[in-house]
Amino acid sequence: MYDLLSVIIIGLSVGGMYALLALGLATPAGAAIVLAVMLVAAFAVHVKKGFWAIEGGYEYNLVLAAGALTLGDFHGGAIEQCMKMFQELVTEDVADPAQLAKDKVAEMRAAKRRFPGFGHKLYKRDPRTVRMLELAEEYGFGGRFIQFAVGVQDALEESMGRAMPLNVDGAIAAILCDMGFDWKVGKGFFIIARIPGVVAHIVEEWSREKPFRRLPEGAYGYDGPSLRHLKGRSAQA
Repeated sequence: MYDLLSVIIIGLSVGGMYALLALGLATPAGAAIVLAVMLVAAFAVHVKKGFWAIEGGYEYNLVLAAGALTLGDFHGGAIEQCMKMFQELVTEDVADPAQLAKDKVAEMRAAKRRFPGFGHKLYKRDPRTVRMLELAEEYGFGGRFIQFAVGVQDALEESMGRAMPLNVDGAIAAILCDMGFDWKVGKGFFIIARIPGVVAHIVEEWSREKPFRRLPEGAYGYDGPSLRHLKGRSAQA
Protein backbone atom coordinates (compact mmCIF):
# COMPACT_ATOMS: atom_id res chain seq x y z
CA MET A 1 0.00 0.00 0.00
CA TYR A 2 1.58 3.26 -1.15
CA ASP A 3 1.01 6.61 0.54
CA LEU A 4 0.27 9.74 -1.52
CA LEU A 5 3.91 10.89 -1.64
CA SER A 6 5.05 7.50 -2.95
CA VAL A 7 2.39 7.54 -5.65
CA ILE A 8 3.47 11.03 -6.74
CA ILE A 9 7.16 10.07 -6.86
CA ILE A 10 6.49 6.86 -8.80
CA GLY A 11 3.80 8.06 -11.15
CA LEU A 12 4.42 11.69 -12.11
CA SER A 13 6.66 12.96 -14.85
CA VAL A 14 8.30 16.39 -14.67
CA GLY A 15 5.42 17.81 -16.72
CA GLY A 16 2.83 16.24 -14.42
CA MET A 17 4.60 17.58 -11.36
CA TYR A 18 4.66 21.07 -12.84
CA ALA A 19 0.91 20.89 -13.41
CA LEU A 20 0.36 19.63 -9.88
CA LEU A 21 2.38 22.46 -8.31
CA ALA A 22 1.08 25.26 -10.53
CA LEU A 23 -2.57 24.22 -10.65
CA GLY A 24 -2.82 22.57 -7.27
CA LEU A 25 -4.37 19.43 -8.70
CA ALA A 26 -3.38 16.23 -10.41
CA THR A 27 -3.93 16.27 -14.18
CA PRO A 28 -4.52 13.54 -16.74
CA ALA A 29 -1.49 11.72 -18.11
CA GLY A 30 -2.06 13.44 -21.45
CA ALA A 31 -1.48 16.83 -19.85
CA ALA A 32 1.88 15.70 -18.50
CA ILE A 33 2.89 14.53 -21.98
CA VAL A 34 1.92 17.81 -23.63
CA LEU A 35 3.61 19.86 -20.90
CA ALA A 36 6.82 17.84 -21.26
CA VAL A 37 6.82 18.38 -25.03
CA MET A 38 6.36 22.14 -24.57
CA LEU A 39 9.24 22.28 -22.07
CA VAL A 40 11.49 20.50 -24.55
CA ALA A 41 10.39 22.89 -27.32
CA ALA A 42 11.58 25.84 -25.24
CA PHE A 43 14.95 24.30 -24.26
CA ALA A 44 18.15 26.08 -25.28
CA VAL A 45 21.75 25.14 -24.61
CA HIS A 46 23.50 28.43 -23.97
CA VAL A 47 22.55 31.73 -22.40
CA LYS A 48 24.19 34.81 -23.92
CA LYS A 49 27.16 36.04 -21.85
CA GLY A 50 26.51 33.32 -19.28
CA PHE A 51 30.13 32.25 -18.98
CA TRP A 52 31.25 35.45 -17.26
CA ALA A 53 29.49 34.48 -14.04
CA ILE A 54 31.06 31.02 -13.73
CA GLU A 55 34.48 32.39 -14.63
CA GLY A 56 34.31 34.93 -11.83
CA GLY A 57 34.57 32.14 -9.25
CA TYR A 58 31.05 32.41 -7.90
CA GLU A 59 29.31 29.44 -6.31
CA TYR A 60 27.22 27.19 -8.53
CA ASN A 61 23.84 28.29 -7.21
CA LEU A 62 24.71 31.96 -7.78
CA VAL A 63 25.76 31.27 -11.36
CA LEU A 64 22.52 29.39 -11.96
CA ALA A 65 20.59 32.35 -10.55
CA ALA A 66 22.55 34.71 -12.81
CA GLY A 67 21.47 32.63 -15.80
CA ALA A 68 17.83 32.84 -14.74
CA LEU A 69 18.14 36.60 -14.26
CA THR A 70 19.01 37.06 -17.94
CA LEU A 71 15.42 36.05 -18.78
CA GLY A 72 12.96 38.92 -18.64
CA ASP A 73 10.22 40.68 -20.58
CA PHE A 74 12.28 41.09 -23.77
CA HIS A 75 13.69 37.56 -23.78
CA GLY A 76 11.54 35.10 -21.90
CA GLY A 77 8.40 37.15 -21.43
CA ALA A 78 6.45 36.36 -24.61
CA ILE A 79 4.58 33.35 -23.17
CA GLU A 80 3.35 35.40 -20.22
CA GLN A 81 2.40 38.33 -22.47
CA CYS A 82 0.48 36.06 -24.84
CA MET A 83 -1.34 34.26 -22.05
CA LYS A 84 -2.39 37.53 -20.44
CA MET A 85 -3.71 38.88 -23.73
CA PHE A 86 -5.49 35.64 -24.60
CA GLN A 87 -7.20 35.42 -21.21
CA GLU A 88 -8.31 39.05 -21.32
CA LEU A 89 -9.73 38.74 -24.84
CA VAL A 90 -11.05 35.19 -25.19
CA THR A 91 -13.51 35.00 -22.33
CA GLU A 92 -15.93 32.11 -21.82
CA ASP A 93 -18.78 33.96 -23.52
CA VAL A 94 -16.92 34.29 -26.85
CA ALA A 95 -18.95 32.28 -29.37
CA ASP A 96 -16.58 32.54 -32.35
CA PRO A 97 -12.85 32.75 -31.45
CA ALA A 98 -11.83 32.86 -35.13
CA GLN A 99 -14.02 35.90 -35.83
CA LEU A 100 -12.76 37.59 -32.68
CA ALA A 101 -9.23 36.97 -33.95
CA LYS A 102 -10.00 38.74 -37.24
CA ASP A 103 -11.52 41.70 -35.43
CA LYS A 104 -8.60 42.06 -33.01
CA VAL A 105 -5.99 41.78 -35.75
CA ALA A 106 -7.71 44.58 -37.69
CA GLU A 107 -7.94 46.67 -34.53
CA MET A 108 -4.31 46.18 -33.51
CA ARG A 109 -2.93 46.73 -37.00
CA ALA A 110 -4.88 49.97 -37.25
CA ALA A 111 -3.31 51.03 -33.96
CA LYS A 112 0.13 49.83 -35.18
CA ARG A 113 0.42 47.36 -32.35
CA ARG A 114 1.77 43.84 -32.72
CA PHE A 115 0.65 40.50 -31.31
CA PRO A 116 3.34 38.76 -29.24
CA GLY A 117 3.82 35.10 -30.13
CA PHE A 118 3.59 35.39 -33.92
CA GLY A 119 6.28 35.43 -36.61
CA HIS A 120 9.58 33.61 -37.01
CA LYS A 121 12.87 34.47 -38.72
CA LEU A 122 13.32 30.98 -40.20
CA TYR A 123 10.01 29.17 -40.37
CA LYS A 124 6.88 29.81 -42.37
CA ARG A 125 5.36 27.14 -40.12
CA ASP A 126 7.26 26.36 -36.92
CA PRO A 127 7.49 22.52 -36.77
CA ARG A 128 7.51 22.62 -32.97
CA THR A 129 4.24 24.54 -32.97
CA VAL A 130 2.64 22.15 -35.45
CA ARG A 131 3.51 19.13 -33.32
CA MET A 132 2.43 20.73 -30.05
CA LEU A 133 -0.96 21.67 -31.47
CA GLU A 134 -1.41 18.12 -32.80
CA LEU A 135 -0.68 16.68 -29.37
CA ALA A 136 -2.93 19.18 -27.60
CA GLU A 137 -5.80 18.18 -29.89
CA GLU A 138 -5.01 14.47 -29.48
CA TYR A 139 -5.09 14.66 -25.68
CA GLY A 140 -8.20 16.79 -25.46
CA PHE A 141 -6.81 20.29 -24.92
CA GLY A 142 -7.86 21.89 -28.18
CA GLY A 143 -10.03 24.73 -26.92
CA ARG A 144 -11.01 28.32 -27.58
CA PHE A 145 -7.55 29.74 -26.92
CA ILE A 146 -5.89 27.57 -29.57
CA GLN A 147 -8.72 28.42 -31.97
CA PHE A 148 -8.12 32.11 -31.31
CA ALA A 149 -4.34 31.81 -31.72
CA VAL A 150 -4.64 29.98 -35.04
CA GLY A 151 -7.25 32.54 -36.11
CA VAL A 152 -4.83 35.37 -35.34
CA GLN A 153 -2.16 33.64 -37.40
CA ASP A 154 -4.51 33.29 -40.38
CA ALA A 155 -5.80 36.87 -40.09
CA LEU A 156 -2.27 38.31 -39.82
CA GLU A 157 -1.12 36.42 -42.89
CA GLU A 158 -4.17 37.48 -44.87
CA SER A 159 -3.80 41.14 -43.97
CA MET A 160 0.01 41.32 -44.28
CA GLY A 161 0.40 39.10 -47.33
CA ARG A 162 3.26 37.07 -45.88
CA ALA A 163 3.94 34.26 -43.43
CA MET A 164 3.27 35.21 -39.79
CA PRO A 165 3.22 31.80 -38.11
CA LEU A 166 2.12 31.10 -34.59
CA ASN A 167 5.53 30.58 -33.00
CA VAL A 168 6.58 28.38 -30.11
CA ASP A 169 5.84 31.06 -27.49
CA GLY A 170 2.36 31.74 -28.81
CA ALA A 171 1.56 28.04 -29.13
CA ILE A 172 2.72 27.25 -25.60
CA ALA A 173 0.69 30.19 -24.32
CA ALA A 174 -2.49 29.05 -26.04
CA ILE A 175 -2.12 25.45 -24.88
CA LEU A 176 -1.38 26.46 -21.29
CA CYS A 177 -4.50 28.64 -21.33
CA ASP A 178 -6.63 25.76 -22.63
CA MET A 179 -5.18 23.58 -19.86
CA GLY A 180 -6.39 26.06 -17.26
CA PHE A 181 -3.14 27.75 -16.25
CA ASP A 182 -3.19 31.35 -15.09
CA TRP A 183 -1.13 33.76 -17.21
CA LYS A 184 1.16 34.44 -14.25
CA VAL A 185 2.89 31.06 -14.70
CA GLY A 186 4.02 31.91 -18.26
CA LYS A 187 7.43 33.36 -17.50
CA GLY A 188 8.08 30.69 -14.89
CA PHE A 189 7.37 27.99 -17.48
CA PHE A 190 9.97 29.48 -19.83
CA ILE A 191 12.56 29.78 -17.06
CA ILE A 192 12.03 26.14 -16.06
CA ALA A 193 12.61 25.12 -19.68
CA ARG A 194 15.84 27.12 -19.93
CA ILE A 195 17.47 26.11 -16.62
CA PRO A 196 18.81 22.73 -17.93
CA GLY A 197 20.61 24.66 -20.68
CA VAL A 198 22.14 26.98 -18.10
CA VAL A 199 23.33 23.94 -16.12
CA ALA A 200 24.88 22.48 -19.29
CA HIS A 201 26.62 25.77 -20.01
CA ILE A 202 27.99 26.03 -16.47
CA VAL A 203 29.37 22.47 -16.58
CA GLU A 204 30.88 23.04 -20.04
CA GLU A 205 32.63 26.26 -19.01
CA TRP A 206 33.71 24.78 -15.69
CA SER A 207 35.14 21.63 -17.31
CA ARG A 208 36.74 23.05 -20.45
CA GLU A 209 37.77 26.64 -19.84
CA LYS A 210 40.23 28.43 -17.59
CA PRO A 211 38.92 30.79 -14.91
CA PHE A 212 38.52 34.40 -16.04
CA ARG A 213 39.79 33.74 -19.56
CA ARG A 214 40.37 36.63 -21.90
CA LEU A 215 38.66 37.06 -25.22
CA PRO A 216 41.15 36.77 -28.12
CA GLU A 217 42.32 39.96 -29.80
CA GLY A 218 40.05 40.79 -32.72
CA ALA A 219 37.02 39.12 -31.17
CA TYR A 220 35.70 42.47 -30.06
CA GLY A 221 35.85 46.07 -31.20
CA TYR A 222 35.09 49.59 -30.01
CA ASP A 223 32.05 51.20 -31.63
CA GLY A 224 31.63 54.29 -29.47
CA PRO A 225 32.34 57.95 -30.30
CA SER A 226 35.62 58.78 -32.03
CA LEU A 227 38.54 60.24 -30.06
CA ARG A 228 37.71 63.67 -28.72
CA HIS A 229 39.25 66.22 -26.36
CA LEU A 230 37.49 67.55 -23.29
CA LYS A 231 37.24 71.31 -22.94
CA GLY A 232 38.67 72.75 -19.77
CA ARG A 233 41.44 74.74 -18.21
CA SER A 234 45.02 73.86 -19.12
CA ALA A 235 47.28 72.14 -16.62
CA GLN A 236 49.14 75.42 -16.01
CA ALA A 237 46.02 77.46 -15.30
